Amino acid sequence: MHRPLMRAAILAAGLTTTAALAADLTPIIPAGPTLTDQQEHVKKAVALSFDRTLFGESDPQLAADLFADPNFINHDIEEPSGAQDYANFFLKPLEYGNPDKHPRNGPKVAAAGAITRLFVVTDGNITMMAYPSAGIGDPGGQFGSNMMEVKNNRVTQWWFSGPSEGGPPPGSAPAAAPTGPRKQPDFTPYYPVPGTVTAGMPTVINDGTATPDQRAANKKLVTDFWNAFFNQGNTAAAARYLSPDLKSHVPNTPQGTAFADFATKNKATVTSADTSKTLFLLAEGNLVDIGFPVPFDGDPGAWYTQNLVRVENGKITEWWYSSRAPGAPRYHWKKPTT
Repeated sequence: MHRPLMRAAILAAGLTTTAALAADLTPIIPAGPTLTDQQEHVKKAVALSFDRTLFGESDPQLAADLFADPNFINHDIEEPSGAQDYANFFLKPLEYGNPDKHPRNGPKVAAAGAITRLFVVTDGNITMMAYPSAGIGDPGGQFGSNMMEVKNNRVTQWWFSGPSEGGPPPGSAPAAAPTGPRKQPDFTPYYPVPGTVTAGMPTVINDGTATPDQRAANKKLVTDFWNAFFNQGNTAAAARYLSPDLKSHVPNTPQGTAFADFATKNKATVTSADTSKTLFLLAEGNLVDIGFPVPFDGDPGAWYTQNLVRVENGKITEWWYSSRAPGAPRYHWKKPTT
């Protein structure tokens, strides 16, 4: 082969190999259509009202009647789908296999404070709602979350992921199946006391402001960074996409420029161990939430890990991470026989 042609062929082969390392990060769960601010505000209000009525005001039946679609799909496979079965999971905990044996719809008591949310991001039909961990200096150091799809003013789908407190390192493989009774992770620090009536739902992390075009650009910036840095191993992408003053909320990680070097050697500490697929990609204001599937029984959304980042002036300036909870592989909830 002529030498220039040979050089071109080698270069082309190298480019093909590099391109193959980039993952298709098209979200498995689409956010849905681009909506106006008012339309998204209504979606967020429905999601917040469902969550508040269910957990804050401890009224599962009202939550089901007013805010849940009758054919509500629950991707948290330890809990039931269907609006009425989901209500009964809380109303009849013993009959419906709820590990929290405290029946809801009990007497309401005055609240000492409001339900605090770490952040709430609404993008299209999807609202992500995160709960700060109790007893941690940085409320964004560990957190659990619920994600909801809202259509026609009803919650149609529900996803849940808990934090990795006290368990294996974030991003590690699920533990082996237990031989004895399965221990249910304790998520009570993330929810209010049953029966408490609350007055508001403040958030810790402000979402800032952004136009629809800026939100789209921020999402592209985040997926471009994840593909280049984590999927292709291009460490030079850090200088392009990460602020030199980056603030990491991941416990025991360095700040600023030292974060990128740490991330190259400790991927599973700062993001999912597998970033080849994206479960969801949401943006509101200058926040972008990118989620990665941890599938069980064929459902990619049965569990998930997620990174929340803040994008300012074309750079990622803040970084949060939540992985799955520890414990054995999850099981399917089964409707009780009557």
